[in-house]
Formats: sequence, C-alpha cells, structure tokens
Amino acid sequence: MQNTKIITALLFGLVGFWALTLVPNGEATHLFITDTAAHSTYSDGLVVTFAIENRGAPDRIIGASSSAGEVSLQGVGTAEGLPVPAGSSALTLEAGHIRFDGSQVYTAGQAVPLQLILETAGPVSLLVRSGAASAEEIARRMSRDENGVTVAQGAPSVSLAAHPDGTGWRVDLEVENFVFDGSEGHDPQAAARGFGHLYLGGTKVGRMASETAVLGALPRGTYPLRVVLRAPDGTPYFADGALVAATLQITVP
Repeated sequence: MQNTKIITALLFGLVGFWALTLVPNGEATHLFITDTAAHSTYSDGLVVTFAIENRGAPDRIIGASSSAGEVSLQGVGTAEGLPVPAGSSALTLEAGHIRFDGSQVYTAGQAVPLQLILETAGPVSLLVRSGAASAEEIARRMSRDENGVTVAQGAPSVSLAAHPDGTGWRVDLEVENFVFDGSEGHDPQAAARGFGHLYLGGTKVGRMASETAVLGALPRGTYPLRVVLRAPDGTPYFADGALVAATLQITVP
C-alpha cells in the first residue's frame, strides 16, 4: 500500500462530519483541500464539496473513484474536467461537485473514501464522512439558482469581460441597478445589492465584492466563465423570470 502523508485534518463536530485530506508522498504537496463535506441526497447518493488552495501550477480534476460506490464529476465543463486554477477555488452544491450514485446506502457519520485524479498532480485521496443535513435541505441548496429575489423596479443586469493579466486573468463587470454591498437585509423597493459569484467551467473561483477581480493562472483550454449576482445571503437575483448572470467563453493558450 502506498505511503501517504496527512496534509489536512479537520474536525466538524457541529455539522456532523470530519474529513482527512491525504496525498501520496512526493506528490501534490502544493494542494490543500479543506471544508470537505459529503451531503446526502434524495436518491440515497452523496454530493461531495470542498475548497482547494492550489499553491502550484494550474491543474484540473479529470476523474474520481471510490471503493464505496460509483463516482462522477458533475457541472459545466466536466467533459474536460473541473479546472483548478492557481490560488483559491471550490466545488459547490450549485455548480461543479463530485457525486456518488444511489446504488449504495450511506448513513450519517459513515466514512467514505474518495480519490481525485488531477491531470498533472495525479491522485489525491480524501476520507469524508456523510453529513447530518437533510436531503431536503441539500436539494434546496443545490437548486437555489432556480429561484431567487425579484426586484420590483429597476431590475439589475450584468455584463462580463475578461483578459490575461500577467500570469493570471482580470475579470471586469459592468452592472446596472446593482450595488456591491454585503450587509444583511434587502428592501425590494431599493436597488439590488450584494456580490457576484464567479464560476469557471463549473468550479467556483471567486466572490466579487467589486467590479474587478484577478484570478490566478488557469489551466489550458476553453471554458465558460460565468458570474451570478446574489443578495447578501447568497440568494440569486432574477429579472423577467431569468437569473441575473453573464457568461463568456475564454481560451487559455
């Protein structure tokens, strides 16, 4: 059995799971995986989410496997894998994530092994425990971009531009009827306010608190870059029945 080195050990007693992040000796020591969670679904499967701090070159998750059941990558862009840019990113319920199918029954607190395959770094092994949140709550969070806040007057809008900036990329937003402000509460009669969530090919790559963000180096390929405007509590804005969002394709040579 290949030796492993423990990179991160997390205890989440309050929310019902803990996780260890393991990597083979000499490999992927530049990756730090935290906030690991395994969420139960109505189909008796699991959805795994986590945050990644990549202190090395950009990479992508191209596969996953587990001795506990069938596993697949979910989210926009998974045909080529989920991008892992330099810096911080995350797999989330509403975007790209790892899914265990429902052929196995997972109980709260059960330890579940998972191996991620990265294109450059190779295998990264995780051990997660199934969380205590209800399948109803997880389904609500996964579908939160299907319903949101509708502003009575002056609906917000957003457009998106991006271009290379040094070793990374600069992202610029142009918004109307929207104020970047993360304070709680919302008056439907007032201008929409909050922040933007930025996604690259299914991977959440940033929370925009202003019109500009700079991403770290990105892996080669063509990806959809998307921003969604959200209220301070994370609920998305809707206008004329559609999500207030903007998407463009970027190509990283």
